Amino acid sequence: MPLGELQQKIAAFEAKKQDFAILLDSETKRLIKNILDEDLTRFGKKLLSAGQTHLVRQFTEIKNLPSRNLKDSLEYVVVDYLKRAFSTWLAMEDDRLASAVEKICKRLVIKIVDSPLNFSSDLFEIFFETIKTEAPWSVK
Repeated sequence: MPLGELQQKIAAFEAKKQDFAILLDSETKRLIKNILDEDLTRFGKKLLSAGQTHLVRQFTEIKNLPSRNLKDSLEYVVVDYLKRAFSTWLAMEDDRLASAVEKICKRLVIKIVDSPLNFSSDLFEIFFETIKTEAPWSVK
C-alpha cells in the first residue's frame, strides 16, 4: 500500500476514533444532566423541607440551654443531619448511577469496540475473526 494511501487511512481511523470519544462524552454529559442534576435538585428540596422540620423539633428540645451550648448543639444537630441525609442519598444515588452507567456501557460497547474493529478491518483490508463483545463493567 502506498504511503500516502496509508496516511489517509490512518487519518480516517483517527477521525473515527474521535467520533467515539465524542459519543462517550455526550453520553456522560447526558447522564449528569438527566439523572444526577435532577436527583441533586430533588434531594436539595427534600433536604430543606425535612431539615427545617427536624431543626425546629430539635430546637424545641434544647431551647433552654445556655446560649453557647445552644449554638454548639444546634450546629451539631445541623451537621449531623446533613451528613446522615447525604450519606443515605449518596448510597442510593451511587447504585442508580452505577446501573445507568452499566446500561450505557452495554449500549455503547458495540459502537465503541465492534464498529472500529469492523471499520479498521475494511479500511486496512485486514480481516479479523468476529468476536462477541460484552461490557466488562457491571453494577457489581
